[in-house]
Amino acid sequence: MHIDEVLQVEPSFEYDDFEEVYVSSNGIYIETDPIEHTALWISVFVKEIDNDDFERGNW
Repeated sequence: MHIDEVLQVEPSFEYDDFEEVYVSSNGIYIETDPIEHTALWISVFVKEIDNDDFERGNW
């Protein structure tokens, strides 16, 4: 799927220049092909991992 189609469905994605991925505050990364601009990888992460209390289980 082209990233423009993804952004129409879920506009919360923003491009992260440093990581070179699209990031959603909902806990999702999308890596795209640099030429075709199609989704290559979708990663789901625990967004609370950046919280100081994460390792103590307070999230």
